[in-house]
Amino acid sequence: MAQFKRVVAVDLKPALLDPEGEAILGVLQHLGFPVTDVRVGKRIQVTVSAEGPEAADRAVAALAERVLANPVMETFQLQPTEGVPR
Repeated sequence: MAQFKRVVAVDLKPALLDPEGEAILGVLQHLGFPVTDVRVGKRIQVTVSAEGPEAADRAVAALAERVLANPVMETFQLQPTEGVPR
């Protein structure tokens, strides 16, 4: 089996408050940056053993759905990984 690296981006659902994002937004605006919104999430890189790229994507999506993201509060998406086997 080959090794595949994948990145999972986990974000709060849009309807939920993001106190950490609000704090960062306040600091950025105070420093004069023209920022109007900040949302804080997680970026998780995993390496999985799989028969091919599609199987790797399915495995990572399954583990993200079951372990990495809380479906009540968060969404997730697989992101492209530059320079890493797909």
